[in-house]
Amino acid sequence: MAGQQLVPSLVAPGYAPEGLTLVSVSVLGRNRHSDEALDNAIRGQVQRWFGSAVTAWRRLAVYHIAHAQPEFAPPGFPLVELPPRLAPGLYACGDYRDNPSIQGALASGRRAADAVVEDAA
Repeated sequence: MAGQQLVPSLVAPGYAPEGLTLVSVSVLGRNRHSDEALDNAIRGQVQRWFGSAVTAWRRLAVYHIAHAQPEFAPPGFPLVELPPRLAPGLYACGDYRDNPSIQGALASGRRAADAVVEDAA
């Protein structure tokens, strides 16, 4: 199972009650397991990242979102890195223009911003 984690309450403290932290985990691929089996698999992986404190964590919700991210299974490299310019004055960015990840979205956004600045000069 491939997973990505992020801690939204570090950026927006209101996402979790005072003194608590919200951790979000995204799992790529089609889920053919019960929510309980998925929870157990995620906890095993997340425990390697965060340590034994994970055993006390409480699952709040599970969302199954079809087509949430483009398929990008190995060997998915080299990265796509599509250019941001679509037409004069029209730019596009997003993880679908690089690789399906937060990093891909940021890299694509940076290329689009650089293109806008370059074209405005």
